[in-house]
Amino acid sequence: MLFCRAALDLSRSARTFVADLIRKHRCRVGSWWRRLPPGRQALLVLVHLRRNKTFAGLAAAFDVGAATAHRYVIEVIELLAELAPDLQQASDPHLDIEGVPDPNTSPGSTPTHPA
Repeated sequence: MLFCRAALDLSRSARTFVADLIRKHRCRVGSWWRRLPPGRQALLVLVHLRRNKTFAGLAAAFDVGAATAHRYVIEVIELLAELAPDLQQASDPHLDIEGVPDPNTSPGSTPTHPA
């Protein structure tokens, strides 16, 4: 709906990114027909994530059932989660919480604080 598009303060690239993820996923699983095209599904999911709109509200706004809206949201959340590194990959013992090299744990460094 145009209302959702105007009400969301998201970049076009965010919607395009999510729509491309959906498009690739549909090709991978062999799903050639859905009620909403990838761009509209992306918008539905982004409306839910950004505005926390209920599934009933999404269903009414996008002319789908509430169960379909729920399924679309869960599907995209799983796709986005696949992109995120797992905890093991994300944790580098040589970086502090802000991603800055920690002089206390960097290879070849001497600790700067007493033990």
